[in-house]
Amino acid sequence: GYNGLVFRSGDVASLTEKVEWLLCHPVERAQMRLNALTTMRTLWNPHNAAVSLMKLIDNISQGSALGIDEGPCSET
Repeated sequence: GYNGLVFRSGDVASLTEKVEWLLCHPVERAQMRLNALTTMRTLWNPHNAAVSLMKLIDNISQGSALGIDEGPCSET
């Protein structure tokens, strides 16, 4: 609900429920849109993806924990 909504994969009713909620809540939808843009610009951007990938490669080659908490190459 911060920068988007999650629906169950393959579940049309779940997707429909989320889309209907968005249509009925324009203020919240607009805020989610702004939050999503900020997240994409600050976390899920090409620079962070490259840095995270290099860190992931180093950690795997050294047998270390992944060590990436959020964004590209994180477990979540």
